[in-house]
Amino acid sequence: MKSLRLLLVLLALPLLSLAQQPREKLILNEDTNVRVRLARNLSWANARTGDTIPFEVLEDVTAECSVNHKPYLVIERGAIAFGTVTDLEQDRHLGRGDTLGVTLDFVRLADSEKIALHPTNTEPYFLPMNLRDKTVYPAGTERRVFTLGRADLDCRDFDPRP
Repeated sequence: MKSLRLLLVLLALPLLSLAQQPREKLILNEDTNVRVRLARNLSWANARTGDTIPFEVLEDVTAECSVNHKPYLVIERGAIAFGTVTDLEQDRHLGRGDTLGVTLDFVRLADSEKIALHPTNTEPYFLPMNLRDKTVYPAGTERRVFTLGRADLDCRDFDPRP
């Protein structure tokens, strides 16, 4: 019976040492800047409420690990962020003040999790349109957006940056 207890204690020791290791926290703060650009043309003529609008991330986004203080890649350049057409409003007075409402939904992190995005302190993001001028936002139109909320991540799930 003593040998069985000893065996159980020996088997539990590695688990105890794992539990005592500090978690390698990687914190992606709220309002972290993310540069994106439209991945396709966007215009009043072809937009419909509920359409998904793809944006491409233009720069890597990193965050510092709490244990080793090294930067880790959290959002990769080239990742796709998604928005949704939420509102189409046409001003009936000479086609002025028309708006196309687009919310920024999320971008996938390098570990395949998602984080919500927002363009400013207000949602949705209204893009000014003018029907008479046939305003089009061409693919490649750049915007700055921000992470919505703070993400507590694990450094071990991401690649370190030099």
